[in-house]
Amino acid sequence: MTKSHFNSLRRKVSKWVAWSSVDAVKRELFLEDAEGKLERIALQASEDSLPYLCQSLEDLAHWYLVDFQHRLLNEGERHPESLAAAAAHARAQVDVSSLLFKKGQGARFSCEMLPDTAAVSLGLSLMTGRREEAMRLFDQLRAGLDTQLLDLHKEGRPGSGEIYRHFWFLMLLSAAAFKKRIDLQNYSLPTNMQPYADALANWDTENVDRVDDLASALAEFHVQQARNRSANDIREFDREDRMIFPYEILGWLRLHEWAGRENPSAFSHPLMNQPLAWLPPEPLPAWTTRTLDQALAAARDF
Repeated sequence: MTKSHFNSLRRKVSKWVAWSSVDAVKRELFLEDAEGKLERIALQASEDSLPYLCQSLEDLAHWYLVDFQHRLLNEGERHPESLAAAAAHARAQVDVSSLLFKKGQGARFSCEMLPDTAAVSLGLSLMTGRREEAMRLFDQLRAGLDTQLLDLHKEGRPGSGEIYRHFWFLMLLSAAAFKKRIDLQNYSLPTNMQPYADALANWDTENVDRVDDLASALAEFHVQQARNRSANDIREFDREDRMIFPYEILGWLRLHEWAGRENPSAFSHPLMNQPLAWLPPEPLPAWTTRTLDQALAAARDF
């Protein structure tokens, strides 16, 4: 993609996140309603309130991520606390969903996740730099491959794992970095894993120029997959909040850093030379609220 085409895509995203941040209906749906539902669950988890928990956490993760992007793209201000809040709600969604499925109640309370949502959760967790939290989230998603959380086992849903290459990239990358195992014969993977296959094979390379080359290939795939799809064509990054947010590449760079390798100080591809391609240099502070803590505790005790 040429720089002019990328700049056009960036303008589109900038306008969308600006509108999303001020639109009253979106604010009500993704922030106010979701917070209100968490407050009700915090007061008393019940069969009436818990069906809204997982979706409310996903909505709040989306809201804070859009806020983070809007402030960066349109106001020129970096607010790490918004990124931390998005990651915290995304992680909480995986945490409580995993718990409810263990209790046999996850499907009852609509806590299933799509692979692309799971990929965002893992990417955000890696970006925040909190290693133990990222490892725990990976373990929960790995277990969720065989439960209704993700339900990607061949025996349950043949072919269900054949989309969203970047989900498998982050999962296999994390498995390699954390020295964990995923038995791939149990799942249907995409028939074509490029350009991720090359990055997986060289994920911990010490060659900084090679890292830039791999990042450029991943970035080009990302922006090509950001184009609006037809009804029968699933694109990996065609949601506006993901179009120029390279969370899967930043997740890899974090794991590369944790392996003791040097990342490039500058990148060649325009996707990696814009405000959303920011990897915090230090772990972000833990983020939570009393309402979030109480809602999660109420769900665990239900």
